[in-house]
Amino acid sequence: MNERPQVLATAAIVGSKVVNTAGEPLGNIRELMIDREDGQIVYVVLSFGGFLGLGDKLFAIPGKP
Repeated sequence: MNERPQVLATAAIVGSKVVNTAGEPLGNIRELMIDREDGQIVYVVLSFGGFLGLGDKLFAIPGKP
């Protein structure tokens, strides 16, 4: 059996648009914060508002428990 690990580059995620269940824009993913011991995403930093990175607000959204 030739199983390959399921991986995704952070560069493919950072900058992605985030929408709510109604399809309304919430912001963009700015950073992924990863636990160094187990490799799990602790939280995602969401950027909202502003223009070209100026005046935006950052929110930490918890990852999976």
